[in-house]
Amino acid sequence: MKLRTLLSRRQSLLLVASGGAAALLAACSSSAPSAAPTTAPSTGAASPPTPAAAPKPSASASPAASAGPSPSVSASPAPAASASPSPGAAAAAAPVTADLQPLINAAKQEGQVTVYSLGDPSILTKLQSAIQDGYGITLNFQRLVDAQLEQRFGAEVDAGNVQVDVIMTGDPLFADQAVSKGWFAKIDSLPALTSWPKDFWNGAYARAGIGTVGMAWNTNVIGASDAPTDWSDATKPAFQGKLVMADPRTAAANMAWVYVMRMWYGDDFLKGLAAQNPVWTQSVVPGAQSLASGAAGLQIPAIHAVIQSLVGQGAPIKELTPQKTTGVETLAAVTASAPHPNAARLLLNYILTPQGQALLNADSTSPLPNIPGTRPLPAQYVSPPIAEAAAQADQLVSLLGLQ
Repeated sequence: MKLRTLLSRRQSLLLVASGGAAALLAACSSSAPSAAPTTAPSTGAASPPTPAAAPKPSASASPAASAGPSPSVSASPAPAASASPSPGAAAAAAPVTADLQPLINAAKQEGQVTVYSLGDPSILTKLQSAIQDGYGITLNFQRLVDAQLEQRFGAEVDAGNVQVDVIMTGDPLFADQAVSKGWFAKIDSLPALTSWPKDFWNGAYARAGIGTVGMAWNTNVIGASDAPTDWSDATKPAFQGKLVMADPRTAAANMAWVYVMRMWYGDDFLKGLAAQNPVWTQSVVPGAQSLASGAAGLQIPAIHAVIQSLVGQGAPIKELTPQKTTGVETLAAVTASAPHPNAARLLLNYILTPQGQALLNADSTSPLPNIPGTRPLPAQYVSPPIAEAAAQADQLVSLLGLQ
């Protein structure tokens, strides 16, 4: 069965949040991909030979239930329009070092790199400008929600005509399958990997950005003395009838959060949440809007990017990110059959540098410490256990009273 058939079920599963990791939440609410502009290519000096592309992988996979009709896909990316450099790119200038120069030369000979990403177009445009200005490489990108990204890549693999060099996804199930099937390139070394946390690199993809989840409350509804300080406070009497939660059955990331809560606080905590008679919403966005209006007092889990947008509009909301938490992540990989393998590796290297992390994770969280403009990683953060949560989904839903 073809990869795109296997992955179509995820269109309604992943609700992700990042800017590297926070702006992806907004991206998931849109079903239409948006093409992004490119800058004109520049030529470079003669460079080392380009490594041979990896053999085309087989696209067979195990069947899975479908969550609904899949959008149509094309085996090749749509043309992109031109754009002027972004003023924000200067602050995240692409580094040029002696150990990186051979790769830069090889990438210049290829001239361009193509990216499929779920990310915020404004951030992708800054990435585009940084690569053009720093390395003279044209970056073409297609913004696609995860299901569309996976289906398009699957169509290309099926046809033996892979067009994409770098994939940035929020779907760890797809990423792990791509590794097991050989669809992502194995990379032994890049200059940036010498200082990249080993826990955030598995040899084929990097966990390059993190959108942590937290708690948010309306200060007009919840008094200062009742303000929560930890997840466990959500079961206190002060929040009876005032709790709003995203239905975990609509988003794999939300189900993973419930799994983590059970792991840390036990079954009684989930039963306690059910006893609060929460209002269930289809995603975190309408829940946050309910919080802003005063219809709810506390939202869990809450997304920083969404809450900050409402606070900027004057909503009386405060938020907290507990030190024990999880989130959603942006995963970045080079495809095994990348048409421009050197440019792809150069781009991945930039993504893993402090400059690239500052660009991708503005107001989000980087695996690297002390990146300006990013939020610190909570002390007991755990990567979202998507597969484990899916295996316990029936139990988790039952404990929450969602039969």
